[in-house]
Amino acid sequence: MYYMKKLTMLVVTHKQTDIPNIDGYKPIVVGKNNVFFEDMYRDNSGDNISDKNANYCELTALYWAWKNLNDVEYVGLSHYRRFFRKSFFNYTKSGFLSTKKAISLLNNYDVILPYPKGWFDTTVEEWFLKTDGKTEALEKLKFTITNLYPDYLDDYNKIMNGYMASYFNMFVMSKEFMDKYCEWLFSILFELEKQIDLSTYTPLQARIYGFLSERLLNVWVCHNKLRIKYMFVNEIEKDSHFKSDIKDILKYNAISKNYLKWMTVFKWGNMKK
Repeated sequence: MYYMKKLTMLVVTHKQTDIPNIDGYKPIVVGKNNVFFEDMYRDNSGDNISDKNANYCELTALYWAWKNLNDVEYVGLSHYRRFFRKSFFNYTKSGFLSTKKAISLLNNYDVILPYPKGWFDTTVEEWFLKTDGKTEALEKLKFTITNLYPDYLDDYNKIMNGYMASYFNMFVMSKEFMDKYCEWLFSILFELEKQIDLSTYTPLQARIYGFLSERLLNVWVCHNKLRIKYMFVNEIEKDSHFKSDIKDILKYNAISKNYLKWMTVFKWGNMKK
């Protein structure tokens, strides 16, 4: 049993890196790495799927948290190079979301997610096929959801045919919600794993289950009608956030308010005939 404070923000890493000195932030080392931190977790301890890290990415840390974290009310998942930030204009490490602030937000919301990203002319499904995966994987995923959780199919179609989603497999939510999400998520992925032959996949495509779960988190949250607090993400290796953040805000508001048709016609001021 691992004792933790009220909220633990797990920082998933596979290499030596600077972990924010913020109460409740704790590194969890994934995969076969000899990385060491003074105070850390490893995803290969206890009940784990660490040997699947090449295909499941940060989900091996999520699985570990599901099976091994006890005496914790809230759990957050962030990355060694991506962190939630507490205000729009503070891009420094001092602006990272504190556990105290996160708990305060969760008094009024069910889950904290990254601000949605997307494209006006590309659906979530189309973007997956352009960047991360194969048609086969989506066909088998939909088949698996239809068989295991048919009541989720409408929400799956809604997310995949939509134009924006929260990515990175990042969140903060109660341990109770996280446990329910993990029960649903891993039952789907473990079944899907039986159906997909990764021998024809490139190393990038082989990270398939991590990529699919980025979309599936949105499906689960949508289906369960959780109250969402969107927050921006600091990407440590990114030089500038302001321009991309403004674009995300404009796109999200345009799409959520059904301005999509108008925006695709005018394409940010360039009228199409």
